[in-house]
Amino acid sequence: MIVDRPGAQQTMMRLLQLGVSRATPDYAPLEVMNSNSADCSRAASNLNLREEHGYTYGASSTFVYRRSQGYFGAGGGIRTDATAPAVTEMFKEIRRMIDSPMTAEELALAKDSQSTVAAGNV
Repeated sequence: MIVDRPGAQQTMMRLLQLGVSRATPDYAPLEVMNSNSADCSRAASNLNLREEHGYTYGASSTFVYRRSQGYFGAGGGIRTDATAPAVTEMFKEIRRMIDSPMTAEELALAKDSQSTVAAGNV
């Protein structure tokens, strides 16, 4: 859905997809994958949309778990004139997250960020 707000300073982009329940056996791997891909300042989508293209001050994503089925969401506040290319880049990052395994360095960083969150050291 697109809501046009003439004169808006930025676009609030939200991409949503049905997800999994909290009981999924893939909970920990999904959290680690998301941490590497879009959930921290060094994450791939944030580096792409913010650092490489300058479309946003920050992009992020999250899995929202429910008892039955949750959802996956990604997005951020995007410069209005960069809305279309930002959506394209976010879809590229999601596709990359699905198709490309993490490097050993990315995996270590993502696991470490999850350990820090779990320990309450954020």
